[in-house]
Amino acid sequence: MRRRAPAAAPGGRPEGADRERSAGAAAGAAAGVGADGAPDELLRAPALSADEARARCAGAAPPPELIRLPDPELGDRYPRFQFAADGGTPHEVVLEVNRLLLADIDPWGAAAWWLSANTWLDGTPAALLGRLPDRRLVEAAAALVEGD
Repeated sequence: MRRRAPAAAPGGRPEGADRERSAGAAAGAAAGVGADGAPDELLRAPALSADEARARCAGAAPPPELIRLPDPELGDRYPRFQFAADGGTPHEVVLEVNRLLLADIDPWGAAAWWLSANTWLDGTPAALLGRLPDRRLVEAAAALVEGD
């Protein structure tokens, strides 16, 4: 499901007009990740192959809300933090946050947000899954998106 076009704000500029570009850019900038270094750094994080991700999604294609990072050597990679540690399905809070971060449009920016230190959360969001209330992770992502 795609988002509706944003409503015009006072002054004629659509609210969130730069959101698709800036949410990921802000996450990357906050992480100190440059365009040339992002893929290598983010691809080093533990990840599942496309086949492994499909298996975790009951044999169906992984939902578009999951971060999918194309690796030129290994094919599509799905960062492991997105899935329950016991071999289970994707975390619902990850799907919710990834929708906010537009992971289907900017997977590198979404991955940078999850895998980089976040001063508001006092840690790396991926490492805080299950340790913080889910609502805190959603609020932190929403604050980034709304701050654009």
